[in-house]
Amino acid sequence: MPRMNGIEALRIIRAGERGVRDAQIPVVALTANIGPEESERFFAAGVNGFLGKPIDEHAAAR
Repeated sequence: MPRMNGIEALRIIRAGERGVRDAQIPVVALTANIGPEESERFFAAGVNGFLGKPIDEHAAAR
């Protein structure tokens, strides 16, 4: 993302900042960096789900 990363965007969403209407909207992270440390960072920031690239179509359907 050009101006902020996904973690920063998620924190803004969860804090209800910058005109966010629904801070509890479901958010699924999609990233090529699928290590345990990265997924822990996303879950700590409030993500609801986590998918790694390349996308497994069966995992995405769940």
